[in-house]
Amino acid sequence: MTLLMVGKDVADVTARLRALPWQAAVQHLVDMLRAAADPAIPLMLDISREVIVDAAGPVTYASPVTMSRIPDSPRT
Repeated sequence: MTLLMVGKDVADVTARLRALPWQAAVQHLVDMLRAAADPAIPLMLDISREVIVDAAGPVTYASPVTMSRIPDSPRT
């Protein structure tokens, strides 16, 4: 998760997920959801209701995903 954040407090990870084969994109999204659900990991995940359609892409349907560090949490 720290690598996806690239030292920022907020990171749009949509493009990275859309560039992966769909099986890998699903696994990454599940990993991010697990991290966001863990109270020991200071991250929030926002999945937009918007839908991006790219019939030729590795991920045909996707929603924008933003990962944020929870305020007042130390950076690791």
